[in-house]
This record gives sequence, structure tokens and C-alpha cells, in this order.
Amino acid sequence: LAKAQRAQRVNQRYIFAPECAFYFSKTFPAGNILEAGSGTGGTSLFIKKTNHKLIAADMTYEALRFCKQNDKIDYTLQTDIFKLPIKSNSLTGIWNSGVMEHFEIEDLRSLLKEFNRALTGDGKILFFWPNRKLPVSWFADKLVERFNLSIPRCVWDPSKEDITILLKEAGFNNIKIKTSFTLDHYIVMAQK
Repeated sequence: LAKAQRAQRVNQRYIFAPECAFYFSKTFPAGNILEAGSGTGGTSLFIKKTNHKLIAADMTYEALRFCKQNDKIDYTLQTDIFKLPIKSNSLTGIWNSGVMEHFEIEDLRSLLKEFNRALTGDGKILFFWPNRKLPVSWFADKLVERFNLSIPRCVWDPSKEDITILLKEAGFNNIKIKTSFTLDHYIVMAQK
């Protein structure tokens, strides 16, 4: 188990975090950007400081304590991401990684509508959405089952078409969904 945890940290720091930083800079050149479900903020490590303010939002105080130590994060917000204490039309972007897969479809509908409410007229979203149907995630899921590991699992494994329908229902356009080069998650981008 210790080796698996070490491998996960290496993957997050040297593969996944740089990928997040690449798509973040491509999607959000400036503005107020919310990381919805930030956890400890580990995926923000490689984000380059430009003309944006990064807000880390999470329910847990402990996770946000780590975010406050990350110089890429400008503000922290302890909140339920389904009820953001943010004015309508006030965020340029919302992003997250490893969050969306934990919700049932009805919860996702509510969450996406809340995100749409908080975004400016041309606001964008960026999600890194794990999916067990993709090869590496499928294999990792089999290892979790085999060794009876206690790791949060995907609640729903949508196809690209399922995600597109959800986003359109919530009022998003210019939808692009790519499979990550690591073959374990989708990169979901859209605009209000």
C-alpha cells in the first residue's frame, strides 16, 4: 500500500499537475477562477501566476489549511460547492480535478447549474473527470478490487456524449471533451 501511495503522489506531482497547469493556462488567461472541490490544492502546484485570482473552495477546513500554504492560491473558501456564496455572473472560470465522478447524475445537474449561475456571460469550465471505462482507470479499479483498498470510486462513468448532454442541459456551449494522454480521465472544457 505504501508503494501505491508513493506512486500516486509521483503521478499527481509530475504527470497530472503539469497537465492541469497546461490546460488551465490555455483555458483561463485571466480573471477570478474557482477550483471547486480543491482538496489540498495539490493540482494547483504548477499553475503559473498570470492575470488571474485563484480561489480554492472545499468543504473541509483541514484541506484548505494546505491550500493556504500554496502561493498559487490567492483565496480559500470553506463552502459547499452546490451552494456557492458567490454573486451571480462573478467568476471567469471554474475548474476541478477528481471531483465530478463522485456525484450521481441528478447532483451533477444541480452542480452544473450552480456553476453556470456563478460564471460571467463568457465564463468557462475545465474539469479533469476520471472514468473507469478508460484503460488506465479500468486497470486501477481492478487493482482496488483485488487488494480490497479503501479508495473513493467513481459513482457514475459517463460517456463523452453523456457529459455533453449534461453540459448542454445546464446551459454550456463550445463543449470539448478529450481523453487524457494518461488514458485515465477526460478533459472537459466548455463555455457559458
